[in-house]
Amino acid sequence: MRVKVKLYGHLRKFVAKLQEANGNTGWVELNDEATVMDIYTAIGLNFDEVMVVDINGKIVGKEAKLRTGDLVSFFPTVGGG
Repeated sequence: MRVKVKLYGHLRKFVAKLQEANGNTGWVELNDEATVMDIYTAIGLNFDEVMVVDINGKIVGKEAKLRTGDLVSFFPTVGGG
């Protein structure tokens, strides 16, 4: 299956690992039973770098199942003081 991935903030450094990358967005090919966790593995994301993941605008966990054509967005953890 093919899903669209959008990376925000410092996570944009992983966009080079996506197919047809443009700006902060690209595509990834996964097996038909893939979950969000499979995207982490495919592009080398660390779990502790990501604060929020959403699929088509709905916040989800790492075990959420994917469907062809989904838009999966990754938002980084933020720090400050």
